[in-house]
Amino acid sequence: NTHTTNTATVTALATTSFSIATLTLGAEGGIDNIVSSNLGDHDRVRGGLSFELRANLTDDISATAGYNLMAFSDRTPGYGFGLDMQWRPSLDHRLFVTLNRSYRIPTYTELYYRDPTTVGNASLKPEYALTGELGGGMLIGDLDVRLSAFMRDGRSLIDYVERDTGVIYVAENIEAVNIRGIEAVLTLPVQKLWAGSPLTLLQWTVNYSDVSSTSTATTRYTRDQLRWQSIVRADVTLPLDVLCTFTVRIVERYNDGVMRSIGDLRLQRSIGFLRVIAEASNLWNTSMIEAGFVPIAPRWFRAGVEASIY
Repeated sequence: NTHTTNTATVTALATTSFSIATLTLGAEGGIDNIVSSNLGDHDRVRGGLSFELRANLTDDISATAGYNLMAFSDRTPGYGFGLDMQWRPSLDHRLFVTLNRSYRIPTYTELYYRDPTTVGNASLKPEYALTGELGGGMLIGDLDVRLSAFMRDGRSLIDYVERDTGVIYVAENIEAVNIRGIEAVLTLPVQKLWAGSPLTLLQWTVNYSDVSSTSTATTRYTRDQLRWQSIVRADVTLPLDVLCTFTVRIVERYNDGVMRSIGDLRLQRSIGFLRVIAEASNLWNTSMIEAGFVPIAPRWFRAGVEASIY
């Protein structure tokens, strides 16, 4: 397949400040063109308007509200919005709540692509989702604790649905996909408690998601989510000021319900503006389908030099 895509976009922003708030207005216009041996030739004109209002309601409460409207020459208009509020009564305590609506039109690939196992669908509708999160963080001594609960209600989500016993997958809109989950992150700066410790940081992250869908068919992505994930990270300072980061992930995905562990190791040493690195990923060569029937890469190694020139 050969594809040539041309995109041009013009964006204008205007910002003004009030006593407790800052208002930003935006306008955008653009064109998209694709010439493809598989997808065909297509043109699109698009435009949009947006605003964002940021306000410090009190010394410890801040809020942000935004809205955007997008129009397309070949699709129905769509809109999105965002609401965020944060309460920070002290440097050691924080509470936040967010609510956002997203909107996405189908890509040219989802509309028109075709091969022996994947078929696009020119009748696809745009998808949208409502997401929300409620959480907070606090310091208990030197232990940083963060907790949150989240939700995502997706409607008309675009996915590839199995046809002909797994041989062909066709792009379709899934009526509803709902996700509910929780996450916790505990971070302990060990070197603060014991200055001479080679172990500088310990972190544990755990999250759980419950996914429900109105579709009973086999799809590529809808239920290809993590059910459980636990991540343990340890930072250790080795001789010659070499920083070692060792990470172990324990995961369970909805596609097979099997618990697996993946280990990663990274070594780095800074020398002036240079950073020498060596990485080993998937240390015990775990086999797992990570997303959309794509397997996780087997054990691999990488080494090199990074430079910061600013």
